[in-house]
Amino acid sequence: MRRRPIGQILAAIFSLLIAAISLYILGRAVSAVSLSALREAIAATSADQIAAAALFTVVSYLALTGYDGLALRQLAARVPYKTTALASFTSYAISFTLAFL
Repeated sequence: MRRRPIGQILAAIFSLLIAAISLYILGRAVSAVSLSALREAIAATSADQIAAAALFTVVSYLALTGYDGLALRQLAARVPYKTTALASFTSYAISFTLAFL
């Protein structure tokens, strides 16, 4: 039987803890919004505004993942951009979620 190093176990526990905290914060944020207020806000928002927001969000995350890609290149670390982008996206998404505390 193969044993897992303690580091892998701690990393898994830490990841689950971060996910649980993020879900708790998301639940608190969603519970503070009334459905009628959400409907009114969506109705008052034009399709152009929603498209612009989506575009700027994509550009923002591309810039953030590019920033991490440049940092790895400066360190001469050979990490595929796909892996860098996934790690950057998830870490920024979690840190932005936790900022709502």
